[in-house]
Amino acid sequence: MGDILYVLKKIGVREFAINDEVTSIPENTEISLNLGCKFAYAKELHNVRCTMTTVFKLKEIQLLKATVETIFNIHPNSYKMIEKDGKTILPKSLLLSLASSTYGTFRGILFAKTEDSILSNLYLPLADMDQLVKSDLSFE
Repeated sequence: MGDILYVLKKIGVREFAINDEVTSIPENTEISLNLGCKFAYAKELHNVRCTMTTVFKLKEIQLLKATVETIFNIHPNSYKMIEKDGKTILPKSLLLSLASSTYGTFRGILFAKTEDSILSNLYLPLADMDQLVKSDLSFE
């Protein structure tokens, strides 16, 4: 299978909730990050939606929860490679790339939405997308 070409067509922030009750975060405090990712394929539009949810917690206190959705259009020559016999198979390599792009997009949204707040210093770690994307996805 050759390279699958795609373009980012849409970015949406579905949720961005900051806990206003937290007024300070002690320095060197460990903050946990939970990350989840889901994919959907719109066959008639030849696009893939990646929905990523992130939750930052300070011990048991939720600091921030965000859900970002990106939509990627698949190039006509490429969707011919992934659609066969009424089935669509999105290869893991493509899904990893889309998830990475979405995570990077979230990084920019996090910066823009927390600028000049106590959450502006949240460190967003490298994320192992292999933990989120285990295999190819198949759609009928």
